[in-house]
Formats: sequence, structure tokens, C-alpha cells
Amino acid sequence: MMGVFDYAGRKNIWLGVASKGTTSLIYNGTPLEAGRNYRVYLHSYDVYGNQATVESMFAYISPIVRVTPTFGPQGTTFDQPGTGFTPNSTATLHFVRPGLGETTLPKGTDSFGAYANTWRCDACPVGQYQYWAVDTSGQTSNTVTFTVYAPQ
Repeated sequence: MMGVFDYAGRKNIWLGVASKGTTSLIYNGTPLEAGRNYRVYLHSYDVYGNQATVESMFAYISPIVRVTPTFGPQGTTFDQPGTGFTPNSTATLHFVRPGLGETTLPKGTDSFGAYANTWRCDACPVGQYQYWAVDTSGQTSNTVTFTVYAPQ
């Protein structure tokens, strides 16, 4: 028998063993939530009824970033949140700015693997920007683009 619990022990998701002696398990529970810590345990019994238990912790990492608005004039404040990162860790935000190249910004994540970032574009270059983030595990998020244009 095998179970998965979130770090706080609130969710119990059962996994099924395909057959006796099998080394692979088939996940048949509800989808795991990105950025959550999970505890996995496995109980096995020998032919005499003796039990062995193995426990392990893992975080399900699936980083996603977004930006709102996706375009605006110089002076616009852009919200640039991220979710699905390693909880209580640091994500590295990457920005490619028109004519200025790439810059990075370390950002701490909360206990759910999320962060908030805002950026006000005052005297920034007009053009298209790219934004993505890299988790401490090395996983890279999606890349989003946003556009800054001159005020009318």
C-alpha cells in the first residue's frame, strides 16, 4: 500500500501496486498541486507478515509565470507573478529588455512556491520584453512576452 500526503498531511492520495513484486507503481489519484511538498510512504510485508516502511519527501515543481497587462505605455506597472516553484526557496527571474540584453533578479518563494513581482516601466526602452524564471531545481518556466510603447 502506498500513499501521498501534502506536507501538512491534509491530502491523502492512494497509489496502486500493479502486482506482487512489481517495482513500478501506477498513480491513480487526483493531480498533484505544483509548488506543494508531499510525503510519500510505502508499506510492504513479507510472507511472514513483517512490515517494512519507506518514507520520502518531495516537492512537485512545475513553474509557471505570467504578466499583466501584456502591453502598455511607458509608465505602466506590470505584475509578474510566478507559481509552482520550490516552496520557501529562490527563483531566478530573467528579463530580456530591448537594446539592453538580459538581466536577472532573485526572488524568494513562499510556502506554496509562489512569488509576486511588480515592475514600473518609467524610462524603460520601448519594445518587446521577454520574462521567464528558473527554479532552484533547474526547471525553467514558460516564457511570456509583454510590450512597452511610447505614450500617445
